[in-house]
Amino acid sequence: MSITFRPEDLLKEANELSPVITAARRVVDEQSKGVDSDGAPGIASKLINAAIEAQRTLADVRKYPAGRRAEADEILLTAERAYSDWKGSIDVVETVYLADLRVAIFKAPTGTEALIARSDAEQVLRRNDLSLNDVFRTLVAAGGALSQLALSPWLELVATGRNADAKALRIAAEAAFIQREANNGNETARKLQAAPTAYAKLRAAMAKLAAECTGVNRSAFAERALSWGSANA
Repeated sequence: MSITFRPEDLLKEANELSPVITAARRVVDEQSKGVDSDGAPGIASKLINAAIEAQRTLADVRKYPAGRRAEADEILLTAERAYSDWKGSIDVVETVYLADLRVAIFKAPTGTEALIARSDAEQVLRRNDLSLNDVFRTLVAAGGALSQLALSPWLELVATGRNADAKALRIAAEAAFIQREANNGNETARKLQAAPTAYAKLRAAMAKLAAECTGVNRSAFAERALSWGSANA
């Protein structure tokens, strides 16, 4: 951003964005694709538009500094509230997104297919040379109905019967299944793997963007702009 020495240049500078804002917006656009396409980009635009509007307000040296400051603060407060609403809802958005993916990829077998899968799985369970973790790794690796059975509520039934940690068993089994599916080109599995990182990067970029945009009224630009009162115009 250029440095302003004359009040007539303030409005021109007011339309400029810092490199931090530009970079953060780019990350938001990239990471929100598919995971929050209808949310984050819109809030990012509100933040950026508010920052520019606030800077233009600060740059209007025809008005008294106190009035410009108050007006800019109100503009930024509205954008900050929109960001706060987004921040408060993104956990739910992520939970729903992951739940939809899980429903799509984890499909317990039914009917005759389930009976056959359970019979085959119980044969693997009876093997004394395999730990319970190895049993489920074997079932997951088998693919088809066997792997889906291994990830159904049947897992908890087996874990309870063996006095095993069902949660740890499920985490390991699901991770192995998702990795296998991703390696085989399953797009849903790849989305499940990528989602946590995408949401983390999205949250970080939005936080950076919000901090930069809502902070323009405390910037060096604001200090220079407010140093010009109506008597200087």
